[in-house]
Amino acid sequence: MPNDAVITCFALSQELLVFATDIGHLVFYSLEKWDSCTIYRHSMGIRQLFVDSEGTKIIFIDEHAQGYLFLPALEEALLIPDIPKQCLGCLWDLTQPNIFISYDARIVNTHVFVRHSVQGTHTLKVGESKLNPGQFPLLLCGGEMALHVDGGQYATQSLSTHVLNPSNSQTANLQLLLRLRNYDEAYKLCEQMNLSSAWREFGEQATADLEPDIAIRAYRRLGDGALVHALSELRYVEDLDMLIGCCCTILAQYEQAKEHMLKGVYTRAALELCRDLLQWDQALLLAHKHDPQEVPYIAREYAQQLEFTGNYADALYHYEKGYKEDLINDKETEQSAAMESTPEYEEHVRLCKMGIARTSIRAGDFRRGIQYAVELLDKQLLFDCAELLATVGHLTEAAGLYERGGFYDEACGHYIALKMWHKANNVLSKVKSSKLHAAYAKAKESDGHFEEAIRCYRIAGDLDACVRIYLDHLCDPHAASEIVLESRSMDAAKLLAKFYQKIGDIEQALQFLVICGCVEEAFALAQRHNKLRRHGELLERYENAKSSDYLALAHYFESEKYTLQAGKYYFLAREFTKAMRFLLKASAFNNEEQLALSLAIDCVATSNNEQLASQLIEFLLGDVDGVPKDPRYLFRLYMARKHYKDAAKTAVIIANQEQIAGNYKSARDLLYSMYQELRRNNLSVSAEMRHNLILLHRYTLVRIHVKLGNHLLAAKLLVQVAACISQFPEHIIPILTSTVIECQRAGLKKSAFTYASTLMRPDYRNQLDTRYAKKIESVVRKAPKGIKQLRDEIDDETMECPICDSNLANMEVTCYSCKTTLPICIATGQHIIKTLMTSCPQCDFLCFRAEMEKILSENGECPMCGEQVAPEQLLDVEDIRPYILAAS
Repeated sequence: MPNDAVITCFALSQELLVFATDIGHLVFYSLEKWDSCTIYRHSMGIRQLFVDSEGTKIIFIDEHAQGYLFLPALEEALLIPDIPKQCLGCLWDLTQPNIFISYDARIVNTHVFVRHSVQGTHTLKVGESKLNPGQFPLLLCGGEMALHVDGGQYATQSLSTHVLNPSNSQTANLQLLLRLRNYDEAYKLCEQMNLSSAWREFGEQATADLEPDIAIRAYRRLGDGALVHALSELRYVEDLDMLIGCCCTILAQYEQAKEHMLKGVYTRAALELCRDLLQWDQALLLAHKHDPQEVPYIAREYAQQLEFTGNYADALYHYEKGYKEDLINDKETEQSAAMESTPEYEEHVRLCKMGIARTSIRAGDFRRGIQYAVELLDKQLLFDCAELLATVGHLTEAAGLYERGGFYDEACGHYIALKMWHKANNVLSKVKSSKLHAAYAKAKESDGHFEEAIRCYRIAGDLDACVRIYLDHLCDPHAASEIVLESRSMDAAKLLAKFYQKIGDIEQALQFLVICGCVEEAFALAQRHNKLRRHGELLERYENAKSSDYLALAHYFESEKYTLQAGKYYFLAREFTKAMRFLLKASAFNNEEQLALSLAIDCVATSNNEQLASQLIEFLLGDVDGVPKDPRYLFRLYMARKHYKDAAKTAVIIANQEQIAGNYKSARDLLYSMYQELRRNNLSVSAEMRHNLILLHRYTLVRIHVKLGNHLLAAKLLVQVAACISQFPEHIIPILTSTVIECQRAGLKKSAFTYASTLMRPDYRNQLDTRYAKKIESVVRKAPKGIKQLRDEIDDETMECPICDSNLANMEVTCYSCKTTLPICIATGQHIIKTLMTSCPQCDFLCFRAEMEKILSENGECPMCGEQVAPEQLLDVEDIRPYILAAS
């Protein structure tokens, strides 16, 4: 320092004496070492200086009234903006070391010193406070000023920047706290506001001040996991420029971020940032300078971007650059050799080649593009290149690439367009598009290859075209009819019908028109050729026939006086009243009575009309014409209407008629079916029906047991039948003769004698079969004395009643003790017992297992329902009460 320099100002701290000179020297003199330790040379003289309590920060004002903040550790002076032109002094806050004030006679400015931020080290003015005349700041502590007042008085005053004004908005107060870098109070205010905008402003300011820990607290409250994670990583970054660059990136200040990243140790971060921002030119420059091995990869990424935007020439250049540089760049080094063996490297080369293939075709170098595409054999690349070739008219090459890539539909389409039939045929089996098959078939048809055309039309699903070829070119209506039946196409049916009309086969034409739904055309054709009966028959088989179709037929037959046909089609058209009128009228003709009444019954059942039902019942009972009709019609009517009780009564009448006529099996089957219907509908069975069914079933069991050689049981059953012989008027003599013979075989002498005596009566004797007359006569004549007083062993055979355990004759079905009506065993005809019972799985009638197994082993059929049943299929019955309730 020159000896002629004049000290203009000084300040004293605990360890240092700091003074300034008129020629701009700022000297730090150590009191301990008694020597100067730092000398800063300013460009002009310094007239004032102010030091903080530690002596680490100095504020000085030069001769131009410019204020500077000097940091001895960095030997750096920062210009303080907005300092008063006539600054009287500056004070550092004793408790907040980053806060200082500058003041003149009227105004006090509050400043904040920011040591670290994305803007670098700097100061900023926060606000102003007014001074009263005669006041002079002496001390600043925690935002409170100690003032000297004229007259030797002292006063205190709070800085306006340190007092939150309630009249201001919370947002303004938050911004004031953030400018003061008072993050603790700002955090409390954000909690009160609880607004996402407030938390975000807090986080951004903390990030700008390189305070990741404080910023994390704000972003956690926002639930922004990505930023929390990113800021957590920054807590361990020691390089200041890298930290500033990362914080600038978070704040979207990308240019500033790149500058700081390049200043720091981790220059690759700047390169990655350029990549992320798609600033490829800058990325390439940085890669060449700082990381040459990344150049090929960046060139390829740049090429992809250029290709996407349509700049194909530049894209091709950069693809080639990425590929060639990847091959040439430092191949001799061990690191390069190691890279080439990595999957990442191989994928990079593949992507470059794919890009060269695409952009070469775009640039007009088709051969090169095709060569690369064929070399790589990537399906998507082959498709893209083929599509590009097709757009510029190179269809042959495009088709070849489509075929190589397995895109057979596209390849076949181009082959057909080029009429390259041989190549089209080679890929046709792998083509899925029906349109292409149809196009190929059409070409083959025009060339006269009809069989091949039909095959392709079938694959394409165009069966109408197949029918057309069979009829127009091959004259094969049989094959065409099979296709029509398969497709049910209306157009194909019309073609076939037209063909049959030409050759005079009207019925076949009608059939195919109706089958395929061309009902109106069929009706017109049938009317022209007087084939409406046949048309009606075909229409009845057609599932989708409409009421209007039947109605047209009904009107026609009504006009032609065909009452049965008119009634039938009125019924199918759901005109039930008209149908009933015509059907009853048609029943007057003997040859049409059965069909007419059957249709009338169906009509009533379908319509569910009580008036029509009453009309038909009166007609069947003869109330209309005095001629009762066969009761079977009445039975059918009741069954169709689900009037099971009335049907049961009618069934008994019909069964009696059948029984009188000797049709015992028909009678039994009718009663059995009615019995089952009543059981299914939980309706009671009349005693007369039950008695008749048991009697007829016992009669049918006789032949089964005779065949099995069980003559005793056959005799027992015949004795029960013979006791009701009046119900078998057509076969009295044969039944009694069989009874006598079986009783004689079984040793039932009294029963044999009784029924032999009956046959010896004059009215029966002459009707006896001559083969058995003498034998029966000898039974009567050779009977032992006192035969009438004897008892057969069956008279004393009993089994327990399953209800009251009383002894009950085997063949008796009503217990005289408990008055319960018991079901019979369908294998023996005897009443059931409490145990050892089983049931048929088909008809669910009870039986004794042993006897039923014998019958099934011999015949394989249930004696009641006639269904095929294996012995092991019989079902064990533990509780017989439901069966007893059903029989009662």
